[in-house]
Amino acid sequence: MGMYTMSTVSAQQCGIISKAEAVKRIQITLHTLKKLDKWNGLFYNWYNTDDGSIKKDWGQFISQVDNGWLSAGLIVVGQAYDELHGQTSRLVESMNFTPLYDPEVGQFRGGYDVAKGKLTDHHYGMLYTEPSVASYIAIGKGDVPKDHWWRMYRTMSKEWDWQAQIPQGHYINYDGVNVFEGSYEYSGVKFVPSWGGSMFEGLMPGLFGCRFVNWL
Repeated sequence: MGMYTMSTVSAQQCGIISKAEAVKRIQITLHTLKKLDKWNGLFYNWYNTDDGSIKKDWGQFISQVDNGWLSAGLIVVGQAYDELHGQTSRLVESMNFTPLYDPEVGQFRGGYDVAKGKLTDHHYGMLYTEPSVASYIAIGKGDVPKDHWWRMYRTMSKEWDWQAQIPQGHYINYDGVNVFEGSYEYSGVKFVPSWGGSMFEGLMPGLFGCRFVNWL
């Protein structure tokens, strides 16, 4: 739904559809979003498309990364169309990311299984990947502390000797957090990793971050 709203804005700005058509389509989506069951304002991963009920046979999962993209889409819509800004802002403000945050580690869990009443065992630890979209928005909303940004890994720790390559770099203190500013190297090129090595993971959060500045 987040990508749909953003693609609709893009279609209008590229001249494929009119503004009136874009607003009409997104208004239908916003009306649906308001009616859906939520958990702390966050949306479930799977709903039945015929009546909007939770698709319980698929699991009742709350995803940090997918809610991040949805909130990003809503922010883009609110910036593109003033007449929808109030509706999108209310939805984003009601999306509380705090319950997914682990303050002891300073990172987000991957999500929450409502049926099991359990957070995922894993954290979203890497900075250069798509969960940082939700991190950026959650910091801006005040759902999590700003030092969360420095507690995500640029590389794996150089002390973790199980790695095939040990990253090179040094520590810098940001807002009281010692951050290892390191990199790996391949064929003379230094890089920091995303999860799967895709450009989507690495580049998309930064592209959307440019649009969030005015919203924050």
